[in-house]
Amino acid sequence: MKFKGFKKVKLSGAPEEYIVGSINPTVHRVIAIAGAAGSGKTTLGKNLKRLFPCAVTMINVDDYFKYDLVTRMREKISGYNWNSRKQNLFLRQIKNLRQEKSIRKPIFSYKTQSPKKEKEKIVPKKNIIIEGTLDFSKVADIIIFTWAPDEVLVNRVVKRGGFQTVFKTRKDLRKHFEEISILNYRNMLLPHLSKADIIFDTLNGEVYRKEVKAL
Repeated sequence: MKFKGFKKVKLSGAPEEYIVGSINPTVHRVIAIAGAAGSGKTTLGKNLKRLFPCAVTMINVDDYFKYDLVTRMREKISGYNWNSRKQNLFLRQIKNLRQEKSIRKPIFSYKTQSPKKEKEKIVPKKNIIIEGTLDFSKVADIIIFTWAPDEVLVNRVVKRGGFQTVFKTRKDLRKHFEEISILNYRNMLLPHLSKADIIFDTLNGEVYRKEVKAL
């Protein structure tokens, strides 16, 4: 796969090691991992946290969902749209973490596919990794876009499951992702791929770096 404006990196080690080496902890305070459902965002985030030279705070933007999955399905509110999240709260709390202030972050339950009543106290650390299915260009200092072919995304989500509150069978889940979710991804998030600094092809383990134009 070729990405316009990006150059494939020749890796001498694991892709995650290269990505961590590309991050400057003193400059890149907020590190964003953006990508479709099933693209490998959470796995990458955990690996980056493990390899990072200093402690980091992990924030999953799914915790800021306004509504449960049933409501989002009924009202046709896509998870690729910032309107599905408590955006103002998220931005305010990221600002607080940047200023080394603790926050009480909301929690989203994947088991019930709905927000929980309780909050989670997050103690600030020097760097913050955020992940989600959204355009983070206005909040992040560096953006890593996790990519995989559409059919791989669908297969990963169906295999993972976890949507029994809405979909009775895996066949229903597959139908939704093939006919609705993938289209939302293509229309709402994929156009922002050009804003990324690094693209990580999680199927082939390949890394692409944005080309720097000569002056």
